[in-house]
Amino acid sequence: MAETLLDQMLAAAAKAAGSNWDEISGDLKSFAQNLLRDSKRIATDRAAGRISDDEAKVQLQMLADYADIVENYTEDAIKASAQAAFNAAIDVLITAITRAI
Repeated sequence: MAETLLDQMLAAAAKAAGSNWDEISGDLKSFAQNLLRDSKRIATDRAAGRISDDEAKVQLQMLADYADIVENYTEDAIKASAQAAFNAAIDVLITAITRAI
């Protein structure tokens, strides 16, 4: 019974965390694609003389600031996902205990 309960708890945790991870990983993929595209554009514009060194630095700093925002979002989302997984596992345990008494 304990192994079955543990399996149920782990399955509930994985299910709860999984939906959040899909969203997080999609957001991260999109961010990485945008970062690469924008970095390439800045480098190309600088090499072609369309922007100055100072303008390139400002644009790169804006990308770095955006990366910090995405990092904070990702950390918060992962924490929320972990909390949802933990809560789901505990809910299964509580249900099993309630049924047993």
